Amino acid sequence: MAKDTKHEQSAGRGTRLESAVQYKADLFELWVNGILVKRLDIRATAQVCILAALQEENWPPRIDDPLHPTTGDGKSRLRSTIHCLNKYQNPPLIHFFADGTGHGIRWELIPPPSNAKTKRK
Repeated sequence: MAKDTKHEQSAGRGTRLESAVQYKADLFELWVNGILVKRLDIRATAQVCILAALQEENWPPRIDDPLHPTTGDGKSRLRSTIHCLNKYQNPPLIHFFADGTGHGIRWELIPPPSNAKTKRK
């Protein structure tokens, strides 16, 4: 079972934002501050792999690429998976990005829009 994890991130302009980020692997759901941000399809194996690794390591600011090597361009696969993680978030509360080496993933919180309608648990 996934557990809540606290992670402090800068929310811009020197403010601090503390968030509980949780990936519920049994439901394929990503939650931020008790808000359902994304529900993944079971076939999104690369996204699931990254979220599971972040959850297992208690959401550190950076992790090494957990995707298994396959034939082809690993950096391109990582970039594509990060793009997919950022797509279809409703509301968009977390942003994933490459660390610049092509071998790691980072993330940051996005302040919620003031008029967002959200699903709370």
